[in-house]
Amino acid sequence: MNRCGLIVPMRSEAFALLGRRGWQPAGDFLRRDLRLPGGTAVACICSGAGPESAEAAADRLLEIGVTRLVAAGTAGGLHPALRPGDLVVADRVFAQRRDEISLVGDSAPGPERRVPSPAGPRILRGALVTCSVVIEAPAEKARLYRRTGALAVDMESAGVVRAAARRGATCVMLRAVCDTAAETLSREVLDTIDMQGRIHAFALARVLLRRPALVPELLHLNTEFRLALASLRKALPLFL
Repeated sequence: MNRCGLIVPMRSEAFALLGRRGWQPAGDFLRRDLRLPGGTAVACICSGAGPESAEAAADRLLEIGVTRLVAAGTAGGLHPALRPGDLVVADRVFAQRRDEISLVGDSAPGPERRVPSPAGPRILRGALVTCSVVIEAPAEKARLYRRTGALAVDMESAGVVRAAARRGATCVMLRAVCDTAAETLSREVLDTIDMQGRIHAFALARVLLRRPALVPELLHLNTEFRLALASLRKALPLFL
């Protein structure tokens, strides 16, 4: 049986894509099972951010008999032309560790499948690069783009691809661009968000009291995040 496994990194992404109900604790993860209208069973895990967490979640799904993995979430744009809400389906995945970059493997629907183009968001096929930290500055985004040619950067895809390669499973990496290549992400704002995408209200309030000029950036980032999630909601069913 061709059973599908879905990995979504952050709770904010998972709840927006699949709703808040039905998730159950499963060790370090949240887990729920879906059955699509056509009858396809989908085992879903909210993994938490980072390549190690995503790889562990992929291993868990493969252990229960999943044969195809889909990882969906948001990403930072590296290609200068990408805008919030654009979707990237990876054909290659790179990983950056310290200052070294390596090709982890291929990740794409099989050559017999065409990448669908739903009305609305653009879907592009190209490379992704995975980093263990958020890339904040345009200069660093530009450097990653020059070195890899990747369209976008995330924190999980390399882990999923590694797990799939060990088990001979197929995998699809679907990412929606949130921040663009030209944007700077403030470390003070990022530090108020945990590895599940949850904002710590007290920490955020303290930051904004100290630097009220960050309010427009925060509102802009929230708008971009919502655009990215809206694109993912439209496209995700086409890949499951």
